[in-house]
Amino acid sequence: GAARADMSGLMIRTRLPLADEGRDAEALDDGVSGAPPRSKSLGAARGASVASMTTMATTTASQASSFAGSGGDDGPGEEEHGGDDPPPSCALAEYARPRSARPGRAVSGCLWCTNIRDEAFAWSVIMPLARLKDGARCCYMSEGFGGAPALELVPKNAQDGRVVLYLHGGAHLMLSARTHREFVGRLAGHLRARVVVLDYRKAPAHPFPAALNDTLAAFRAIRKRYPQWKVAVAGDSAGGNLAFALLTRLAQLGEEQPAACCCFSPWLLLDPNLARLTSEAEKPVPCAGRLWDVCARRAVRMYVQGHSVKDPLVSPTLTPLELVARWPPLLIHAAERERLRLDALEMRALCKVAGARRAEVTLFPSSFHVFQALPTRLSSRSMAGVATFLEEVWHERCAESA
Repeated sequence: GAARADMSGLMIRTRLPLADEGRDAEALDDGVSGAPPRSKSLGAARGASVASMTTMATTTASQASSFAGSGGDDGPGEEEHGGDDPPPSCALAEYARPRSARPGRAVSGCLWCTNIRDEAFAWSVIMPLARLKDGARCCYMSEGFGGAPALELVPKNAQDGRVVLYLHGGAHLMLSARTHREFVGRLAGHLRARVVVLDYRKAPAHPFPAALNDTLAAFRAIRKRYPQWKVAVAGDSAGGNLAFALLTRLAQLGEEQPAACCCFSPWLLLDPNLARLTSEAEKPVPCAGRLWDVCARRAVRMYVQGHSVKDPLVSPTLTPLELVARWPPLLIHAAERERLRLDALEMRALCKVAGARRAEVTLFPSSFHVFQALPTRLSSRSMAGVATFLEEVWHERCAESA
């Protein structure tokens, strides 16, 4: 009983405190002719995105050294990683690395200090409980995949030939692979696959596209380490944003896509103006809606730091149709009364219009953002659904290769 209480408390603490949206659970029609409520505005934004592809291509070319340098097999290239190092002005600078973090005094206004508390809590509470619960073998690598730190989880029932790159959530600002250790350990057991949880760099110290660079580098490194294995990508919340941004970036570069993409409540539209366009049927609790908007706007500002939020690498819902058509099979799970369910439904509608191979969305009777983080029956149902989806995709890939 005490362990269960501790587990509930730790998972609530380590995720971004997003309140219950409390909205009506009426289903939105996601068909081509009856798209979700923001579809018309999104279509106009997507059109503007397509019209500016030439400018974006020029910008991308000017950043080629950044993408190529950090995306290659040799790690981040000349760009200093530094994702785990505290800023010089930080009052907790004596903590050289989050691995050695210990509970310390709170310093207001320092995001790195927040990460220190997350890391200390992860090592002192989450990691021991995770070992007791799932029994997965856990290996921490400081620069194991593309130069970025990562946790590699191998459950007892893992099958060779399967590996998943997992991108944790945290609004692009906080949390880590270690805070998600128990969550992803349970998921790995359901999937019967090796899972690599990436500790990508975070804003505000490392704004866009640093996290995407780390993700691309890790994906390439996994392909190099397991050349014959089927690689899937997954993530939650902001990690889901990075997962879809990875698909878009690979499509832009003409590189091979992962076998599948599975996300929990992905944050797919970071444009705050478009994100506020909801239907009259959507009636969020006023206080919760304001809290979400304030937190989201601040997180977006710190993540993009002047970069356009209409860039499809920032807001994957605005990806041009010709790139979406190249994406692999997709699966999204979300709560039916959380705000990001709109992002999930709009992404499914976009995939249908683009003629993507497969795009599925399942809404669960909950109002919690990333409810899978809690070890509940509903969470097990969701993870079992992801496992079934990936089994089908992996078997299809095996049939195609045969």
